[in-house]
Amino acid sequence: MKWKSSPEKVKRKLTESHPGYPTEFLWMQEVLGKPWRIFWLNFFVGIARGLGFALGVSLLSGVVIVLISKMFSQAISLPLVGSYLADFITEVQKQMSQIGRIRP
Repeated sequence: MKWKSSPEKVKRKLTESHPGYPTEFLWMQEVLGKPWRIFWLNFFVGIARGLGFALGVSLLSGVVIVLISKMFSQAISLPLVGSYLADFITEVQKQMSQIGRIRP
């Protein structure tokens, strides 16, 4: 005796046996039957994740750079730190000018 089931009977049996998640099983059946669909689905998901990562890193690094620049601009106006930075800058300029004299 052969058993022949129509797609409607299979869907009905799936919904009866797994009432919580019948669409998930139907989706898995559809996707696993088409390997190229799995390939393209994973390809586009990978592109979306890569773009999301790139945008997130760009925004986060931009915010960090702005915060650090604001912090340093405020730090230069402090008397102790500002004088230290001024001494450091003059020392670097002095070293750079000495390097320039050594070279022909």
